[in-house]
Amino acid sequence: MHTNQLKIIGCGGHGKVVIDALSLMNTTLHVSLCDSDPELSGKEVGGLLVASTIEYLPDFGGAVHIAIGSNKTREKIALMKNNTTSLFTIIHPAAIIASSSQVDAGTFIAARAILGPDSIIGACCIINHGAIVDHDVTVGAFSHIAPNSTLGGNAKIGRGVLIGAGAVVLPGITIGDGAIIGAGAVVVKDVKKDTTVMGVPAVGKN
Repeated sequence: MHTNQLKIIGCGGHGKVVIDALSLMNTTLHVSLCDSDPELSGKEVGGLLVASTIEYLPDFGGAVHIAIGSNKTREKIALMKNNTTSLFTIIHPAAIIASSSQVDAGTFIAARAILGPDSIIGACCIINHGAIVDHDVTVGAFSHIAPNSTLGGNAKIGRGVLIGAGAVVLPGITIGDGAIIGAGAVVVKDVKKDTTVMGVPAVGKN
């Protein structure tokens, strides 16, 4: 086992954001990168070495953070890890986290994100730059709350949901698993699972 090792999986745009946030955290772990592109092996991204490709993940025994924007891809990779691999949470120091909020393993909280009191964030989520998760909001695992979006108090966001940039979910609204909320949408009523809505007010995509 490599218990002092942290592997960041994904070297794309979101990976760069995660690497930057990690550089501001106080950690003594030895950090390396992992990507599905074999041409990146041996190169550096953000000052860190791309030391492995995805197929070696089942043999890794340290901590991992999956720095990939796609909800489905994050979930697929999470299932690849073995029982000795742990999920590592990364929180930018400029995020504001209520003391009563709960953040599950493997999640990323970006700069200027706000988590209100008694909010619950599931595993391997992304709460992106400037996103507001108000009091008593629940966000299911593998969801992505995009930059500058707002989740009103007591909203319930399912598993694998994408809330687009600048979207607003009004208080008490429920968003079903796998739903997609378009950028800038205002959600005024519940959204069923695997449904895409957009607009003001948000309606189903034709």
